[in-house]
Parts: sequence; structure tokens; C-alpha cells
Amino acid sequence: MEITKLLSLGVFFGWAAACLPPSASIRRRQLNGESIPVFFTAYQIPNTNPPLIGVSASNKVLDIPYTLGQTSVDVAANDFDPNTDLNNTMYMIQCSPNEGILFDTLSSGSFFQEAVGLLQDNGLAGMSNITLIASHEHQDHTGGLSAIDSVDKLRTSQLVAQENNNAVEQAQVSVGEEQTLTCGNATINLFHTQGHTTAGVMACTGDYCLTGDECEDSVPFIVQAKTLDDQARGLAQSIQTMRQLNVTRAPQAHGNMQAVANGNLGLRVCESNLLYKQKMVDEFATLCPRGSDISLNELAEQINRDEAEITEEYYGVHKGNCDSVRKSRR
Repeated sequence: MEITKLLSLGVFFGWAAACLPPSASIRRRQLNGESIPVFFTAYQIPNTNPPLIGVSASNKVLDIPYTLGQTSVDVAANDFDPNTDLNNTMYMIQCSPNEGILFDTLSSGSFFQEAVGLLQDNGLAGMSNITLIASHEHQDHTGGLSAIDSVDKLRTSQLVAQENNNAVEQAQVSVGEEQTLTCGNATINLFHTQGHTTAGVMACTGDYCLTGDECEDSVPFIVQAKTLDDQARGLAQSIQTMRQLNVTRAPQAHGNMQAVANGNLGLRVCESNLLYKQKMVDEFATLCPRGSDISLNELAEQINRDEAEITEEYYGVHKGNCDSVRKSRR
């Protein structure tokens, strides 16, 4: 694959994949120790060009449209990743029958190997040229890099990360502000993102952008409360970039993956995240009233979401955000 400097937004072309049949059953095996089940689901994102497949690790079986395969493992309690409560997800872009991109790697080598096993059955096995992209530095997105050498076809893969990403020191390609990656018949535009961390990369092609945690469904996790204003500006820039590209979808790494598979979220997740961060800066007392918790319904209204879209897990994320921001202001 070739990396070139981004010259223009242009028109993107992709390879249309044939429809793939759903999996018949969930395979399950035990890894080690006292067991906590983790479920993996691979699914096609419909009407994407180049074709896009997601693999989600979850604490429950996901009923997702266009499912391609499912498996589960039992992991030791001390190896359990709490991000599975939020449906931790990686993606594969099918640039051509023999070229593809893996965007993120889940939280551990064993989780990544489970995901790769599902992807092998759905196009990865036929690929001889694969690039890996790390969306940002957090463990739940980069942990699987520890297993790269255990997958034969990935040992010589090119690894791409933002130049500020110190967690991915083995990256062969460091993305600055903008670059392009040629993958089969597809052009992948890479952009530096700063709405979640300062070392983010989003990959855009066709009518979608993979953003990692830049856009999170339904409440964005605030990493550094003291830089919240900067994060809001960074996310606003990411949204502006996507609009300039005429992007209509931003499949996220966490949250309601059924909605991602249905293709009906659009950029609403990103726009809601931006509103949330802006209000956490300018109207903190409204979102985080002292002495009481804002109700789910009130929170949803404040950030232009439906109450049913904010799960208990993300309601908990919001409470944690309130605590972090409140402490940062003391």
C-alpha cells in the first residue's frame, strides 16, 4: 500500500463485495481461570463502498443485523476488559479481494485473535496486503497489537498511527495532520483528530469515517477534564472535515452497534458528543447538578438524544465525567 500526501478531497472508489451468509451458531471455548464470558460478533455494515465489517467484543450476545459470525470465550476475572460493557469494536475495510485495512485491535492479544478468526472467514483469509491503523493510544484500541506476530499474514503488515501516539512506538507510518493511503481501488483519507485525545486518527473513505473514540455513542468519555474546551474544538474540526468530505456515517468504536449496522445514526453521534462537551464547559451545573443526578430523560433532552439511546453503562460514564470535571475545577 502507498502513503501519499493528501492533495484534494476527491471522489472515492471501492470494491463491492458479494453478500455473505450469517453464521449458524456461536462457538465457545475457555481460555483460563475463573470464567467471565465475552462474546464476539462480526457483521457487515450495509451499503458501504468499500465494504466494511465490524467485530464487537461484548459482555452479552449482540443481536445485530447482517451478522456474519459469532464466537465467545471465557476469560479469567483479572483479564476481563470493562470496555466490553460498552461493546468494544474494531473494523475491517475490504479495499479489494486481496487488500484490506484493520482499524484498531481491541483490548488484548487474545481478544484480537478471536476477532481475526471471525474475519478470516469473511474475507481476511484471501488478503495478502493488510494495513493496521491505531485510532489512538488507549489500551482498548491498541492492546491487540501484542498478538500481531502470532498471525502469519499480519507479521509484515504496515502499522499506521498518529505521530503523537507514544503507545504505538512500532508504527512504520506516522500520520501528521493529513495523509492519504491507497488500498486496492480505494483511497483512504487519514486525519489527525483531537476531540478525544491529542493523538487520534480517523480514516475516511466513501461516505463513512472510522473515528475510534472521537465520536462515541451515546455519552463521550472525558479523558482529560482540564482540556475539555480543547476537546470540544477538536471535535468541531473533525465534524467540519467530515461534512467537507460529504461523509454521512461515522461508525463508532463503542455503543449501539445495532444502530451502526442499520446505518441510521449518521453524524448524529458526533454532533451530540460536541453538544455534550460544549455544555460540560458552558452549562456544567445543568448537566451535573450538585446534590442530585440529572435524570436519563433530562440528559437525553440536553444532548439531543432519545432516552432509550442512553444505556445504564453510559449513564454511569456521565456521572464519572461529572466527578472528573468537578474535581478539575477545584
